Amino acid sequence: MELHPQCQVSVLQSQGNGQCSATERYKVRFGENLMTGCQLSIPSDRTNCSHLQEMLYQAFQGAPAPGSLAITRNADPGHPGEWNSIITQRCNMQGGHCMIPISLKIQVMWAQMGLLSNPQAQVFGARYQYLCKPLTSLDTDMDMLSLTTTVDFIDITKWPEPPRGQPKFYWKLPFDFFFPFKVALSGTVCSSGNVASTLLVTLTLCGVFVS
Repeated sequence: MELHPQCQVSVLQSQGNGQCSATERYKVRFGENLMTGCQLSIPSDRTNCSHLQEMLYQAFQGAPAPGSLAITRNADPGHPGEWNSIITQRCNMQGGHCMIPISLKIQVMWAQMGLLSNPQAQVFGARYQYLCKPLTSLDTDMDMLSLTTTVDFIDITKWPEPPRGQPKFYWKLPFDFFFPFKVALSGTVCSSGNVASTLLVTLTLCGVFVS
């Protein structure tokens, strides 16, 4: 899944000791939901709320920060119409308290477009939504903060309704098609000449169907 310009969507990756890696990030693959978690070292000086927020945002998003997402795999960076802007919901001050992000939820809306015989996946939008908590809720001696990231791909495809019934076939035979057979098998025929001619017609028809 690509961002604009050419780069890959990635999320936090944990090291062997459970801490967030500063260099390695997990690359998101289209259609694969995932959840990651790790611990990030935070400074002891937390008086500057904006600085702490930006540090956490950068850890969640990576560098550069995402701005738009490719609609299709072969989207051209030079064509803005082939990219969708990412909606980002960050933390806001609440009651005068500094709110810091502790979790990121990424939602990607996509759908199958085109012919039923050969549908193509297209991205219709994406949202980065942060779960926040007051900075004052952290212990003063806490130097590690647990961060989590979830990625959900939401299929919004609207498939056409299947046909409600199969077409019915109506077979039509020629008028009185079985008349020679009925006459030949009927016991009411008295004339041997009529019977012979009828049987001849019957045998002729049978020869036509056999051939």
